[in-house]
Amino acid sequence: MPRWLFWRVSGGGVDHYYWILAARAYRNRDGLPAVIKDKYLLEDERQYYPPGFGVFLALFPETFLKNKASISVVWLLDLITLGVVLTAANTIGLTLPSLAAMALLFGTAPVLVAYNTQLTSRVMGNLFLTVSLLAQAGAASTDSAFLALVGAVAFGATICTHKMCTQFGLAIWPVWPFALMPMGPNGFWIGLLTAPVGLLFSTLFTGSKFQIMQWRAHWDIITFWSRNWQFLGAHQFLHSPIYGNPQNISGRFHEGGVKGAWRHLLRIISYLPLALPLPLTLPFVPSPPLFIIVWLVMAYLLAFATCLIPALRGLGAGHLYVYNAVAPTALWWGWVFSRGGSSWTGWELFALGITLTCVSLFSGYRVRKTQKLPSEKNKKEIISFLNSMPKTRIAVFPFTLTERVAFETPHEVFWGGHGLGFRTLEPLWPVMCKPIGNTLREWGVSHAILDSEWWPEGKKTFCEETGDFFPKQVSRYRVHRVT
Repeated sequence: MPRWLFWRVSGGGVDHYYWILAARAYRNRDGLPAVIKDKYLLEDERQYYPPGFGVFLALFPETFLKNKASISVVWLLDLITLGVVLTAANTIGLTLPSLAAMALLFGTAPVLVAYNTQLTSRVMGNLFLTVSLLAQAGAASTDSAFLALVGAVAFGATICTHKMCTQFGLAIWPVWPFALMPMGPNGFWIGLLTAPVGLLFSTLFTGSKFQIMQWRAHWDIITFWSRNWQFLGAHQFLHSPIYGNPQNISGRFHEGGVKGAWRHLLRIISYLPLALPLPLTLPFVPSPPLFIIVWLVMAYLLAFATCLIPALRGLGAGHLYVYNAVAPTALWWGWVFSRGGSSWTGWELFALGITLTCVSLFSGYRVRKTQKLPSEKNKKEIISFLNSMPKTRIAVFPFTLTERVAFETPHEVFWGGHGLGFRTLEPLWPVMCKPIGNTLREWGVSHAILDSEWWPEGKKTFCEETGDFFPKQVSRYRVHRVT
């Protein structure tokens, strides 16, 4: 139920429509890379983002992916992840009540509820990484060559599917061999060798040329955000050095100072409140296997480090690493209830976590519901208008609607940011560092669409920059001809 409510409010995520286009490209591909032609002006048309999710979506007909019901694909992958975790828990003898508690945690974890409202490769990357880590633990405890192979292949599949899940897998790698040492005599070597063997499998999947370009594109986005992390979440014009005030930190993800650190702390905690009481169970319940603790601790260390340490902020919005913490949190709670947590203390702490989870879900729902975002009617009206125009090049501000325009209209769009091309994008986003009118003319853009409620102050600026002082008003959007 919580996921359905968030999906109803969100109306789909920014990347949702990109993935439908990518699925079309992978469906029609002749080897790698797949190519998205005549759509995104500000990037290489060859797709060097990890291809796994796009290849998977290409198995489904586009008529299904265009339907809102396509979100069931993401929920199914999430459910499979839960099945993998429950299977692993069952092999170590966890009880039925503990398995039920783990399922409840997966179903209500705010990071999953809030994020899995769009087609996203993160859910598949997390599935493969979870399989890899659990298979390695199983191989270490049973000395199974088959499970060791599964762990390596799944790690390779993670590399082929999602960047931040790969980054988490590599971040945990230096300590993972020591986490597996208590599991069996070969635990250390299994933990040490899985990542490099997984990289070899990944290269076999994609070919060496594509693998090199995939890592080049990976480096491209890391270095881009290393230079621009201070503008993550910024308004493209209000924080612009040309049209606004770049010193204004209001609304940005990294606000700085004590206030900014406190907001990061609250955000990380609110994404998975049930992880918070787990250390309090240690005086009452035997400690879970070391690999579960290391897995969970490393997820939170990476989340806090990439939020609070400027040099690491290029590795992504840190709170999203909490996504990788759901599985070990569930396993730890399963252990608590199976090894003595049926006492009042274990249930009381779990109830505390569930209460905090409900508070987080309710707060997140209220925030989404009160956001002044375009309605579905607004979006359909501008899409319908753009479809009445001959094929051309379109700029849409803010860029959050651009993916949908790219998919649902024949036009090329003034956007990029999916693979290679961040140097091209950088002067224009996350904040506009070049005069918008001249830039649109340089790229041959014929029309600029402005959401007037997103930037009311920009109406006059867009008239002057585009040369069109009498734009057409379509719903809440102003359509300017670039003259």
